Amino acid sequence: MLSLLADFENEKQVRIEVVQLDQLFVKMQEAYDMYLNALDDDNEIELTHQWYDIRDNDVTIKAKN
Repeated sequence: MLSLLADFENEKQVRIEVVQLDQLFVKMQEAYDMYLNALDDDNEIELTHQWYDIRDNDVTIKAKN
């Protein structure tokens, strides 16, 4: 993504990539919500929240770099 941003001629491709990433994020959130709804153990739910928060933070940090 960063290499595309270096060239203004790739602006259209960057927009396409952003839309695709947004769509993937929505699908990930839907899958996460469905998984949480399937759990009934409070410990598993807490571990799932922790795992997701860590991974979400990893992705956010990498996206900023």
